[in-house]
Amino acid sequence: MKKICLMELLSAPQLNRFADIRKQEMMRFLETLVKCSEEAEACNLGAEANDHDKQYHMLIEEIEMEHDKEKNIIGGERERKDMMDILLEISEDESAEVKLTRNDIKLFFLVSSLFSLSI
Repeated sequence: MKKICLMELLSAPQLNRFADIRKQEMMRFLETLVKCSEEAEACNLGAEANDHDKQYHMLIEEIEMEHDKEKNIIGGERERKDMMDILLEISEDESAEVKLTRNDIKLFFLVSSLFSLSI
């Protein structure tokens, strides 16, 4: 998994491709915090995360299915591969050094999102 992260997912070119998305997500998160602050409301991010756990898993499954569908429609690789594309390719590669399941992919994104919130 470490090798996949270093070589495929977290390489400088790959991270640079999605800097705009990370910035948008961080701004959305900060806007939520500002809104809670302005309205003098508590912002319980832990409870919010628990409430959205089921929705999260459904969302990741939907994204996986969209990627599968798009791959079948275009008959190959997308021009701008994202992390999901890379992880799905590895999970489908029987000769891959690391064997990934769809559940492993979901957990990867969950841990990644939790890690990004802590930074």
